[in-house]
Amino acid sequence: MLKQVINRSISFVVVLISVLFIGLMGLTITSTLMAKEYTDVWLLPTVPGTPSKIVPVVKGDEKGLDMWLRYDDNEANYVLVGLEDAETLCVFFEPPATCSILAMEFCATCYYPTPHTTVKKFIALTDTSLTTDCWNEYHAGDSIPGPSPILQFVAGPVPSKPIDTVWTWDTLWVDPDNIPDVGTHPFVAGWIKVPGDSSPNPRITPNIDPPWHALMYRHEPANGGPPGWYSSWHQFWIRALVRIYEPQRLIRSVDKLPWSYTTGPRTVTSEIEDPIGVPEDVWGIASATLVYNVNGGDWQTIPMVCVDTIETWGDNIIYGIWAADIPGVEVGDSVSYYVVAEDLSGLSDTWRTIYWYKIIEGTPGNIFFYNDDFYGSPFTPDFVGMVYENVDCWDYNVRGAPDSSVIAFYTPGKGSGAPVILWNSWGGEIFAEAVGAGVIQSFLDAGGNLFMSGQDFLYGLAGTYDTVTWEAGTFPYDYLKFYVTVDDDTTLVSPNTYAIFYGNPEDTITAPFDEGIYVWPYIWYGTGLTWCGEVVETDAIPIFFYEGGEISGARYESEKGYKYVFLYWPFAYIVEVEPDTWMFDTWAVKTLLRRVLQWFGLPVGVKLPIVGQNLDIPSIFMSSININYDVTHKLPMDIELYDVVGRKLAHLHTEVEGRGTYNWDVSQLPVGVYFMKINLGNHHDTHKLIKIR
Repeated sequence: MLKQVINRSISFVVVLISVLFIGLMGLTITSTLMAKEYTDVWLLPTVPGTPSKIVPVVKGDEKGLDMWLRYDDNEANYVLVGLEDAETLCVFFEPPATCSILAMEFCATCYYPTPHTTVKKFIALTDTSLTTDCWNEYHAGDSIPGPSPILQFVAGPVPSKPIDTVWTWDTLWVDPDNIPDVGTHPFVAGWIKVPGDSSPNPRITPNIDPPWHALMYRHEPANGGPPGWYSSWHQFWIRALVRIYEPQRLIRSVDKLPWSYTTGPRTVTSEIEDPIGVPEDVWGIASATLVYNVNGGDWQTIPMVCVDTIETWGDNIIYGIWAADIPGVEVGDSVSYYVVAEDLSGLSDTWRTIYWYKIIEGTPGNIFFYNDDFYGSPFTPDFVGMVYENVDCWDYNVRGAPDSSVIAFYTPGKGSGAPVILWNSWGGEIFAEAVGAGVIQSFLDAGGNLFMSGQDFLYGLAGTYDTVTWEAGTFPYDYLKFYVTVDDDTTLVSPNTYAIFYGNPEDTITAPFDEGIYVWPYIWYGTGLTWCGEVVETDAIPIFFYEGGEISGARYESEKGYKYVFLYWPFAYIVEVEPDTWMFDTWAVKTLLRRVLQWFGLPVGVKLPIVGQNLDIPSIFMSSININYDVTHKLPMDIELYDVVGRKLAHLHTEVEGRGTYNWDVSQLPVGVYFMKINLGNHHDTHKLIKIR
């Protein structure tokens, strides 16, 4: 229960949280760890995993004291009552740098008359694995208590001074002969009261935004749960005094720019904060500098400017977003860069990573293939390259997310690329970023053709793997005509086996698959990764189905002129399943891709088999190596297998004809890396293989 303290004689003492000082009292502390460079600061309560905000401490003055501790009342004159069942309360602290704990302080009052005017104050280390998800809110959360946040006491519990009927501040000092160096280990501070008595009562900031990170042990929580630890949506007035030995970094983040097609200037932004203001008149960021070079040449510097001020101290910028433009360069140039920041006290910080990007260009007439999934060597064959030669490939792990200049190159009316984008994604997050930037919508509005594949493809847009009902104004609703989807539907297929999808015998794309295909995502790693999605409600044309008729793929042609094909599973993982083994179904994947591209209007035909272009050897194997071939006439095939030091381990001679798969039993080989030389007719090649089990 929350009440505002009104018409009471409250004698205010002052704490350095704001610039409003109503009264002043001096407390002394003796320096005990003089061997190290240090700064004494207050830490404010925080969410586990997030560094605590820092408040400066006023250092020694003409009276010869080491420091003044000053209290204020800020503006939160609220007290928490109704605590008959409460026993212990505490808050979290997360040191932003290596530190020792000196003290904690709290503010409380006895709102009701009580014989128990003291509490037991304490400081304790906490478990680093704890998060706010561990506790439910005691008012209306689930009635399940969480774990104790107290791992090991480092000070207390010891009795406080008597708490009055006015605001009473008290401080728990750590033994100066045994000050704990906790590093950056999180800790809690709080106090313990006598159960059955509604007082003493903590001073609070009420109704804070979640995640709630003040904790209480309650015997009869309002949510009806059993005795235990619960969170509270009020913040207790508790803070910790620490001695920091290592300055906090000023630079929080720097943009990592992707590769690009643009030759113009590119903006780099950096999040910069001065967390420690000692003394206060030099608290703030003095400057930030962007340092870059082109093609490994001399380093150049560009002053950065603060484009978004987040927090100030007087006229000084404590926390903000700084930016500068790297000048444009030519196609083929590589640019390296980093950021340097300096605060008003002269502390300098250099970003720990030198980022780099390259300016490249698309090929006129080529389609665009984006991939952030486990596709291509060493995971799968390059099926796209087998089917269509005129492809600009974009690997996210190397080049980052494609920016607007890249997508525009393939957008009708904007660039000279073919109007086809293939987007193969592990989780759809980068696709969601492109949708957020509007570049995918612009591509489709201009009449582009989009192929989307991935078993978690809509996760980036939905933020959940569960059922989503899409509303007007969202990309799935407006462009895909999807109204209800499920990203992970384990009721349709077990994660531990393959899925069977059936094509529509009347569909121009999936008619060849009406008897079913097997899809086993990431089977080279093992089982347990089949999490294919379902399109529950749609106005698009269903083209693939689960065994029960549920939709796993769809296509659509808009009146605006765009087309798309959507597969709620990774296209490259169509497999042939045999007892105790599997292999990629090269024919099925290639046929699917050909028909998609043909529907998009590309001149993709079935080429005559050519030796060398029709050998498919998966780079990862288990008990046998599967050699997929497609040749015009009978040819001799010789294979030699070597280990990493060049020793020949096995030799195979056989003849192959037509289309098929040769299974070479190498179960006797240990797990490891191998090299295979293959001679097929006049074709010679070497493959790197990995045996995983």
